[in-house]
Amino acid sequence: MRRITNLPRLDWYPSIAIVGRVGVGKTFLADELAKKYKLKAVHTDDFIDKCDFKDAPQFVMSHCRQLLKPYVVEGVQVSRMLRTGLRDKIWQPDIVLFVECTGMALEVQHRSLATLTQKAMTEWLEANKLQEHPVIMVDVITRQGH
Repeated sequence: MRRITNLPRLDWYPSIAIVGRVGVGKTFLADELAKKYKLKAVHTDDFIDKCDFKDAPQFVMSHCRQLLKPYVVEGVQVSRMLRTGLRDKIWQPDIVLFVECTGMALEVQHRSLATLTQKAMTEWLEANKLQEHPVIMVDVITRQGH
């Protein structure tokens, strides 16, 4: 069973980006927010077969910009989207949710991806420190055996 803590009211943000390492609950959180706020959920994993890995940020950003309703976008590509969008000035979400998972060990094969995600998030935070792009730390708590 998973539950979410530290989550503020989000209904006034038309674009929400969810960042976090592999397995922390990004998809779970996006689906919950989509239901609660009637948002379109965009999962970057759904685009894996539609473009090359290096082109994925631009491809998903283009998709998000074309949406006619508020959305929440999540996945391991979102940190790359933040970097690319900032660099090329083509996409910025209204709010970023950085997800952590209490008590979750990071598997060896995911450590380099976690490092890249953290680096991208740090760069984005530094570049946006004077702008209105709030970042909320969200904790997804997983209880074993429930």
